[in-house]
Amino acid sequence: MKKRWLLLAGATMLLLLPGCAGTGEPVPSAVQSEAEPLAEGVTVTRSALGVPTYELTSPGENGYATGGDQYISWYQATNATVVEDLNKRLGELGYKQMSAMKDRTELYSYDGNTWTIRFNNTRGKNETLVYGLELNLAVPDEATAKTKGGYVAAVIDAFSPGERNRVTETLGLYKDRSERASTTMHFICGNTQYTLKTGDEDRADRLTVTPIYHSNGSGGTLISQPE
Repeated sequence: MKKRWLLLAGATMLLLLPGCAGTGEPVPSAVQSEAEPLAEGVTVTRSALGVPTYELTSPGENGYATGGDQYISWYQATNATVVEDLNKRLGELGYKQMSAMKDRTELYSYDGNTWTIRFNNTRGKNETLVYGLELNLAVPDEATAKTKGGYVAAVIDAFSPGERNRVTETLGLYKDRSERASTTMHFICGNTQYTLKTGDEDRADRLTVTPIYHSNGSGGTLISQPE
């Protein structure tokens, strides 16, 4: 009986952890700290497990509009549109442009050998829209490290214009792993959430970009008071 009780308790704890719902919105933990000021224009809250979520205090500029329903959020853009925008920025920064890998429309690469960006198009009903993307941050050498840094910059510039420095510095994207505040961190800029998960030893870091859709909260037209 005691073992069964422990299993039930463990299942209950899982339901309370952040990220267990599939809404596409950030899911707060059952126990979460009050927002505390961090730097100019940024606040941070921490989950029960200590995972920090940083957020701009101002709406900021969004690179792409978002849509959503009660289950999931998405960007009102296709893979091709996002890649076209990124390639334009990469060209301006002096980096190689990306193309699809072997007709894989969700994987894009700048060298044709390993994927650089992976789109998530399978979570929703309309597979032409972008439901999120992940950057490959594996860096086998210094040249690749510099290149990947450029691609990170292009992505943030596309999705959150003007916020690149604030995102990279807060998350510690260009810092040593030991200097980061946590192995998992979130940064919310307007309708976009950046999540950095630090790898260990030979495992590469992961940076994901996911949309946040804020509905107007309206339940339809309401009755009005008669005159």
